Amino acid sequence: MGARSESFLQSLGFSIFWNGATRGIGIIKQVAVAVLIGLSAELDSFYLAVSLLGILVFSWGQVLDLILVPRLVELRKKGDEAELERMLGGTLSAVLLAALVLLALIFLTREWIPWVAGGFDPERKELLKSGLLYLAPVVLLYLPGRFLLAVLRSKRRFSRYYSTELISEAIILFVILIFHDRDFVLFWSFGIGMAASVLFAAFSVRHLSAISLGNPFSAEVRITFRRFPSILGLSLGGYLFTLVDRYYMSFLPPGGVGALAYGLAAVMLIPGLLSISGGLATVLSESMGMPQKKWSLLNDAFSLSIYVGVPAMLFLAFNWEQAVRLFLQHGAFNSENTKNVGLALVGYLPMIIPLLLMRSVDQVFVIEDKARFLTMRMLIGV
Repeated sequence: MGARSESFLQSLGFSIFWNGATRGIGIIKQVAVAVLIGLSAELDSFYLAVSLLGILVFSWGQVLDLILVPRLVELRKKGDEAELERMLGGTLSAVLLAALVLLALIFLTREWIPWVAGGFDPERKELLKSGLLYLAPVVLLYLPGRFLLAVLRSKRRFSRYYSTELISEAIILFVILIFHDRDFVLFWSFGIGMAASVLFAAFSVRHLSAISLGNPFSAEVRITFRRFPSILGLSLGGYLFTLVDRYYMSFLPPGGVGALAYGLAAVMLIPGLLSISGGLATVLSESMGMPQKKWSLLNDAFSLSIYVGVPAMLFLAFNWEQAVRLFLQHGAFNSENTKNVGLALVGYLPMIIPLLLMRSVDQVFVIEDKARFLTMRMLIGV
């Protein structure tokens, strides 16, 4: 039924290839925004809006990834197709209902949302409120998209999984290049890219599984989501950290949020490129009860993280100014912006190695139903 499954080594290769292409387009997109739009009030408002969606929307999608892949692998190993179909249909219905509820919640509370940006001036607060309207497609489609991607991962279709983000980034870049002078282009281009990636994921899943809507309150769905509260706490912690960070950033002058966000994006490039957690989650789920295989996989993941992370840190530490000037200091992006982004980049550098290692370790704790430890770690960090 479709192409053959892909191994962990293949998933790593696909991860590096597709994420490399995606991050490459992402870099071009960031350069285009810096040159054509600059570190502006609209950019500050966009980053605050995305941070808010992290708490309200994106954190739920991360939970779907963490609980669905092990459960789908488990049911396929059991060979109970009827139970698998009920679980998939019920979960899809639950995801769609959750997306509608979240969309309604954001629209009903839109007038009170600017409190998350306490330091914004009235102009940026108004941009934040208006921009959320343009992010409605993102709110509506993100959770169904994560559901579809979890199905692809569970069936070891890693190339399709990784290529969806590439499609989204490419379309967003195209829209920004063509319509950069339009109001709120950063917001509505995000929605267009999201819609395209979800359509591609749906097309890919359609050839693997026949999924129809089911009972969102069935026993199969309740079993699947039994670990939801503890893992949601873990996911919320990461986005809460970002939101708190952005709240204090909002007291900076216009462009300050954008400068810090650019510095963080540069540091996150390496963990994003070496995104081995997608394939690792599937393979670790399949190796439950085989500790030797599990530790061998983790050892490989740790080694790769250190071999890549340390040289990357050293390179950025000694060459940040040249790198920022080369890629960003053009058009609306001036020398003062270069200095601010560079300072932010250097401050975020120590995150690279911990982020690379944590992504592998977190998979083990979640799969072995020990997510409470991770939640406590995250809350202490916040």
